[in-house]
This record gives sequence, structure tokens and C-alpha cells, in this order.
Amino acid sequence: MLTKAVQVVLVLLAVAVSVVAKDESLDALKARAFRENQPRLYAEVVRRQIEVANQYYTAGEVDKAQSVIAEIVDLTGKCIEAAQKNHSNLKDTELTLYKAGRRLEDVRRSLSFDDQPPVQAAVERIQKARRDLLDLLFRDPSKSKSEEKKQ
Repeated sequence: MLTKAVQVVLVLLAVAVSVVAKDESLDALKARAFRENQPRLYAEVVRRQIEVANQYYTAGEVDKAQSVIAEIVDLTGKCIEAAQKNHSNLKDTELTLYKAGRRLEDVRRSLSFDDQPPVQAAVERIQKARRDLLDLLFRDPSKSKSEEKKQ
């Protein structure tokens, strides 16, 4: 009986923590990503920034949107750098970047032709980052880096 009560409390606590984590503001999440240097946090910031850029494009503030797109490209690079140092949660990170890339492609398609090139470049950068993450995820640990470069 006591163990059942403990399990219920732990489940409720886990739900409460996940709700708080999802409600974390973008600025707080960004600061946490820089502080902890976790690839999954950078990927989540990228995913959220896409919605910010979309809001700017919708409001007609193209310059602000393009600066957010540039930040997305920068954060994607930081995500890969962090992943090379910290191999935890690579699968979740890759999945988040996949979703982000798909969403950004949807945003790109909704834009005028003149506004699409920087967004297309960001989509391509996210796709390259995903390939890099998959390489890290499925790399044969028995091979040394010098052997991989020779191939």
C-alpha cells in the first residue's frame, strides 16, 4: 500500500516537473543551453526560435525574422559542437532537429520568393546537423578518428 502511494507521488512529481520545464521561457531556456552546453537544449531552442521567426514573418517584420533565422543557424552549430563533446541524448536531439527542420520548411513555403533564401539555408544547415548527429550516434567506437578520415 505504501509503495503504491509513493509511486503515485513520484508520477505526480514527474508530471509537475515536465510541465514546468515546458513552460520555461525561451530566454531562460537559451541561458540554460549556454550554461549547460547540452545539445538537446540547443535543439529545443532552435525549435522554439522557428516559431518566433514565423511570428515575425507573419507580422511583416522581415528584418527581425531574418536575424532570428541567423540565430537559428548559429544555435544549430552550437548544438553540433556540444554533441561532439557530450554524446548523451543524441537520439532525442536528432528528433527535435528533424521536427524543427520540417517546421522551418513549412515556414519557408509560406514566404514570398524573395524571403526564402536565408530560410532555405537554415533548413539545409539543420539537415546537415541531423546527418552529423546520426554520424555521431552510429559511429563505430572501435574505429579511431584517423581510420575514419582515411576512408
